[in-house]
Amino acid sequence: MDNMSNNTSAGAADNTSDDSTSPAPGSRERVNFIWYLCGVGSWFSMFGMQVVLFPWLVLIALQESAARAGTAQMALLLPGLLFILLGGAVADRKDRRAITRLCHLLGGIPALLLAAAVMLDLLSFPLMLAYGFAVGTAQAFLFPARDGMLPYIARGNIQRAVTSATMVQFAVQLGGFALAGMAASIGAAPLLVVQALLLWFGALAFHRLDLSHLPAPVRSGPAPRNLAMIADTALIVWRHRTLRDVIILIGGMGFFLMGVIFVGVPLVIRDIYGGDSGDLALINMFNMGGMSLTAFVLLRKGGVARQGRAITCALGIGGLMLAAIGLGLPYPAPLLLMAGWGICGSITMSMGRTIVQEASPEAHRSRAMAFYMLGFMGTAPFGSFMIGQLAEYIGPLHAIAFSALGMTVIALWIALRSPIWRLEGSGNS
Repeated sequence: MDNMSNNTSAGAADNTSDDSTSPAPGSRERVNFIWYLCGVGSWFSMFGMQVVLFPWLVLIALQESAARAGTAQMALLLPGLLFILLGGAVADRKDRRAITRLCHLLGGIPALLLAAAVMLDLLSFPLMLAYGFAVGTAQAFLFPARDGMLPYIARGNIQRAVTSATMVQFAVQLGGFALAGMAASIGAAPLLVVQALLLWFGALAFHRLDLSHLPAPVRSGPAPRNLAMIADTALIVWRHRTLRDVIILIGGMGFFLMGVIFVGVPLVIRDIYGGDSGDLALINMFNMGGMSLTAFVLLRKGGVARQGRAITCALGIGGLMLAAIGLGLPYPAPLLLMAGWGICGSITMSMGRTIVQEASPEAHRSRAMAFYMLGFMGTAPFGSFMIGQLAEYIGPLHAIAFSALGMTVIALWIALRSPIWRLEGSGNS
C-alpha cells in the first residue's frame, strides 16, 4: 500500500503523441520510460503480494490480536517516518539510479529470510516486525530517488508520465494480489521467493536506464549537511501554500485511511466475514480495480484541470465510502465500497504527486517528494496503531467508521479555507 505507498495531477496532457504511454518523442525516451515502468512495476508487484501476505501471516497464520496487527503494520510503515526525509536529501545529492538499484537488491533479502523461516517452521511475531521494518526502510530510500528521476524521463509532460506510472503501479498490484491469494493453498514460502525475484528484476530494469542527460546535482561550495538540506526544504514547503495543503491532505489520508485498509479491513475479513487469504486478495483486487480503471481514464482523458478540487473531493468522498464498511453490510457490499475508495484513491495519488512535482523547485524536487511521502508514510504507522487499539476495545467495524470519517472532516476543512480548491494545472501538463 506504500504501502499502501506506495503509493499525479495537473492540467491537460499532450494529446499529439502517438504513443499513449511514452512521455516524450524519440527512441531513447521511449526505451527509458519502458524500463522505468518495469522498475516501478516490479516493486509494486511485490507490494501487492505483501499487502495480502503480511496481514495473512500475522492474523491468520500466527492468529495475533487486533492490537498486535496494528503494531505489525506500524513496524512496516515506521521507517517512512524515520528515513524518508533523509532519503530525499540523499537522492538530491547522489546517483538516483544507483540508489533505486541498491534498494531493490537489498529489499529482496528480507523476503528470502522470511521464506526460510516459514519453511523451517520458525515464523514468529518478532520476525514479522523485523521483516516489516527492513522492507519499510528500503522503501523509504527508494521512493524519493525513483520519483525524483521521473521529471527527467517525462521531459516536460509530467502529469501524463505520472498517470502512466500510476496505472502500471495499480495494474501490477492486481497480479500481486492474485498470487498472494493462493497462500492458503500453496503456502507463503514460494510466494515470498517470488517477491524477492521481482525486486531483483526491478534492480536490473533501473540499471538499464540511460540517464546520461540527467544533470549533476548543483553545489555552490561545500555539500550541505543532510539536516540542513531537510530544514531548508521544510521551510520552502511550509511557505508554499499549495505544497503545504497537499501534504496536509496526504497526511490525513495516511493517518485516517491507511490503517483502515491495512489493519481494519483484514480484521473485518477475519472476524466478521470469516475469510482467508483468498478473501483478502479479492477485496484488495476490487480496490485496485477501481484505482486502475481511474488511472486509465485519467491517462486517456489527458488529466484534470482543477486538480486541487479533485484531490479534496476524492479524499472527502473516499472517507465516506470506507466509513460505510463499518456498517457491517452483507459481504458483497464491502467489495463495492473498496472499489469506490480505489477510484478516489487513484485520483488522490495522481493529483497529489503531480502537484508536488510541478510546484517544487528543481533543486529541491526529491526532498519535496520526500515531504510528500512523509505526509503519507509518516502518519500511516500511527493510524495503523490507532486502528489496532480501537478495534481491540470497540470492535473493527466501529474503529473503521470512526477513523474514516476523520478524513472527510479534514477534506471539508481544507475545501473551506485553502486556495487549493481553485488550483488548476499548468500548461505543460
